[in-house]
Amino acid sequence: MKYKGFSIYLKTRLRAKGGEYLEYRVVPPKGVEWPTHIPKSGEGLRTEKLTLAHAQRIVDRVEERQYNLDVGRAVNTEQPIKSIFPGYISWGSTYGGKKGTGWSKKTIKQANVELERWTAALGLKAVTDIKLLPFENQVAAMLAAGSRPATVENKARFLTGFCKYAKSRKLMAEDPLAIWPGLDTTPKQIHGDLEPAEIRRLMDAVTPRRRIIYGLAYWCRIRRSAIRDLKVKSMDWVRGGILADYMEIKSRDPKKAFVPVPQPLLGWLWEDTFGRDPEEPLTSISRNNAIKFFRRDLKRARIPPEKDGLKRTFHGLGASTATHLERGGVSEFAIADLMGHSEVDTTRLYLRERIARIQSAQRPLVLGIYPEIEKTQEKPIMETWHPVGTGAQESSQVIDIQGEKLVGMAGFEPTTPTSRT
Repeated sequence: MKYKGFSIYLKTRLRAKGGEYLEYRVVPPKGVEWPTHIPKSGEGLRTEKLTLAHAQRIVDRVEERQYNLDVGRAVNTEQPIKSIFPGYISWGSTYGGKKGTGWSKKTIKQANVELERWTAALGLKAVTDIKLLPFENQVAAMLAAGSRPATVENKARFLTGFCKYAKSRKLMAEDPLAIWPGLDTTPKQIHGDLEPAEIRRLMDAVTPRRRIIYGLAYWCRIRRSAIRDLKVKSMDWVRGGILADYMEIKSRDPKKAFVPVPQPLLGWLWEDTFGRDPEEPLTSISRNNAIKFFRRDLKRARIPPEKDGLKRTFHGLGASTATHLERGGVSEFAIADLMGHSEVDTTRLYLRERIARIQSAQRPLVLGIYPEIEKTQEKPIMETWHPVGTGAQESSQVIDIQGEKLVGMAGFEPTTPTSRT
């Protein structure tokens, strides 16, 4: 059948394992550019009517794209891409942030810088020059250079947001970056936490300025980059806390974010900031000296740099905050609010006690089926019980591999000595 100049064909086909299904195929008229991300044919729906409606929706999408492409060609050839940036920045500063709030001054400055970088890196002169493949290659190059996925995602969001802005205002035919899936920004590194007694030793061993920095990171859960941006005028002595521009500390808070500061940190801040210039930075901290001084302070306080095989870092103070609050019975949602996480799933990565509770809850399920494992619950993992009756013997054989004693479980490990190569 014909629909808006497109030919739609339906055909019944047989499945390899039996049964029938409808297959549709759409043939465009001459002069229509078919997008690569929209299939021309495929398996239909349950009935012929539903399959036909599905094919017609595809035709509508292709026709709208062709119309925007024709209109966009005329617009894009006349307007340079840099002439659109000011409108995008103006829109973002008004209501481009979360929940319709505007960007902060820091975000506006970053948007200008990143858009200029993308323009130079991709050689952009008009919006038609934005292509998915060069963009993905540039992202891959940034990751290969050592940038973290979260950092690259933060830089890329300005260009992807610009494409959405231009598409919504008919300044470009289609958004070429709409199908970019983004990067996985889930934290991969697990940081070792500090016990309360160790944090007390750390506070006592450092200078007053360093003690304030660690207090802001542990009690207020302010990130290192946000601590660096704080100024003396950020202090709100009436309410007893810190004010900061939107998205610089708590992205979930309103236009002005307020972070309560507990005692004795509030007293330390009062002693340190009294008589200082309001425009002066509250502390002096950068990424490099935060890492260097934290390691030095741990050594000075005689705190091990690792715990259970996990490195203790400056970011680990946040992990300590979550762990200690969880032990105190604070809910996950309250911890997420303090940590500044928009999703509770992110907070759960920091909750060590939660994993222990789940493992404790799983144990009765195991003992209900294999009660004999209760007798070996205190033994090392390599010496514990193994299933009986599946051809596995109850005896274990100790294997000596280059002086190391390992226990080979019959049925699971080789029963003959092996050596490393």
